[in-house]
Amino acid sequence: IQAAIEKTMEKAHLLRSALSHLPIIGGEHAPYLFVKFPGNSWEAFQKLLEEKEIISTPGSGFGPRGEGYLRFTAYAKNESINKALDRLQAFATL
Repeated sequence: IQAAIEKTMEKAHLLRSALSHLPIIGGEHAPYLFVKFPGNSWEAFQKLLEEKEIISTPGSGFGPRGEGYLRFTAYAKNESINKALDRLQAFATL
């Protein structure tokens, strides 16, 4: 179990690094990251989905305080995380 936790948290750290140019909550002690994006969370979700084919969760789904954030998870397979990292790094102007 500990090895699985460590692998998941390594992926969370990679996501935090790729998104470090944006304000981030989480991803240090939990495999979820709330990342602040310009505009509302549904617009950011749609832009990321359409332009980079990355699925996230609009923060507004977690209540009013989540608005403006997207939630990412580190539970994806390594291959999916690596593809998302490549796409996120190419999309540094979010």
